[in-house]
Formats: sequence, structure tokens, C-alpha cells
Amino acid sequence: MLIVSQNALDLFSSFFLILFIMLQLCNIYLEGVLGYWLCITVLGENLIWWGTNGSMVNLAIITIDRYLMVVHAVWSRKWLKPWVIYSAMAFSWFSGTDRGLFSRSG
Repeated sequence: MLIVSQNALDLFSSFFLILFIMLQLCNIYLEGVLGYWLCITVLGENLIWWGTNGSMVNLAIITIDRYLMVVHAVWSRKWLKPWVIYSAMAFSWFSGTDRGLFSRSG
């Protein structure tokens, strides 16, 4: 499940990177509420960094999971239940959003 989450995070950030580049090439004029939110979310690169930061956190979680499965196999089977993996997936998505929100605001 962690690999699926990793692929989804990479797809998320790649999609918004392509969207960001396309909007930069179009050189659109931003006005009104829609222009403001488009500038904040897409042109401000927040969505790209949310996915990228979440991807980095998820890679760290995958590394810890694999380490525990190989080195501490008995402990891993006893304590790493599905709810722990699902919680780790949710943490990677939310921490990517949290890090991108506070590190990119200026």
C-alpha cells in the first residue's frame, strides 16, 4: 500500500508540474477571485511542493517499513498492523501539505 501511495504522490506532483508549466507558457492575465486562487495554488507552486514533500516523507516511511521487515521480522509481524500502514500513508499526505503550506508562504 505504501508503494501505491508513493505512485499517487508522484503522479499528483507531476500533474501539477505539467499544469504549472503550461500556465506559465500561456502567460494568462490573472484578475478577480479566480485569478487570485489560481495564482496562490497553481502558479505559486504550492501543489507541486505538497506532492514532492509528501513523496519524500513517504519514501522515508517505506525505508523504515522495509528495515523493520528485514532486520526485526518478528517485531514487525507483531506490531505493524494494517492500521499502522494506513496511518503512515495519511501522515505522508498531510505532512506534505503541512510542510508545503508553511515553507512556501511568504
